Amino acid sequence: MKSLMKKLEDFLEIGGTKKDITFLVISGIALICSIFKLVPTKIDIALVEDKVEELLHLFALSKKMMTTIKLNLTFSLTLNFIAIILAITGILHPVVGALVHNAGSVMVIINSALLLKWKK
Repeated sequence: MKSLMKKLEDFLEIGGTKKDITFLVISGIALICSIFKLVPTKIDIALVEDKVEELLHLFALSKKMMTTIKLNLTFSLTLNFIAIILAITGILHPVVGALVHNAGSVMVIINSALLLKWKK
C-alpha cells in the first residue's frame, strides 16, 4: 500500500491537467463510495463545545443530510435527463432548456438550505 501511495504522490507532483483529472476521479470515487456505503468507514467527530448531548442530534442530522443529498441527485439527474430528451426531440428550445437547468439548480439549493432549519 505504501508503494502505491508513493507512486500516486510522485504522479501528483507533475501537476497540470493530469493532476486535476486525477483529483476529479478520486473525488468522484469517494463520493460514490460514501453515498452508496460501498466502503465501511469509522465515524470521527470533533466537538467544538463540551456538549456531549449534541451527538444524537449530529447523528440524526447526518442521516437527514445523506437523504437530502440522494434526493437532490435523483431530482437533478431526472430533470436533466428529461430536458435532454425533450431538447433532442425538438420540443424544448435551448434557452428554455438552460432555464430549466438553472431552475433545477435553484431547487436543489433551496432543498439543501432547508437543513439549516431542521430540528429533531
